[in-house]
Amino acid sequence: MKIFTKVLKINKHFNASEYIKAHQPENMWPETVAALAEIEVLDMELYLHDDTIIMTMITSDDFNHDIAMAKLATLPRQAEWEAYVAKFQGADKNQSAKDKWQPLDRIYHFKTCQEFLN
Repeated sequence: MKIFTKVLKINKHFNASEYIKAHQPENMWPETVAALAEIEVLDMELYLHDDTIIMTMITSDDFNHDIAMAKLATLPRQAEWEAYVAKFQGADKNQSAKDKWQPLDRIYHFKTCQEFLN
């Protein structure tokens, strides 16, 4: 299993309640959920803190991030979804997910420390 963590800074005009509502199961676009499953995302979570959204994406060990994200961009309604959420994110509607979401580097892992110390 691989875990990718990314961050997105939003502008001051961000409407958190609308963004949260857009990501509720009853409001998610079926094509977007299907597209993530098609590129083999096993799980994904979004967290909100002030002007920052943090995403965790769990995939299989053989997941190739760059190839998968390139494929995701071509799947049905994905460009439309990116344009739709861009208004909440304070991003340009033509900006790709790759341009908006910045990867975070993991600096601590509890289990690795446990294994090292045992």
